[in-house]
Amino acid sequence: MRRTVRVEFCASLRDQAGRAVTQLETEATTCGDLYRELQERYAFTLPESLVKFGLGNEICGGESVLEGHDVVVLIPPVCGG
Repeated sequence: MRRTVRVEFCASLRDQAGRAVTQLETEATTCGDLYRELQERYAFTLPESLVKFGLGNEICGGESVLEGHDVVVLIPPVCGG
């Protein structure tokens, strides 16, 4: 089933995507499926295992299931002080 998803990119993923936000139609059923699709589209260098996802009001992993019209935030490792 195709679903519409709004994706927000943070930090290095925003730099690699060349944008902060995109909206797309996808066949992805989980956050991990969506990341792999976007990894091909934008040539992301981070492995999925290092990325966290914001889905609704939760930080989750790649196994989290997408619903229709979700907003997914891709969160790479970030350091600072």
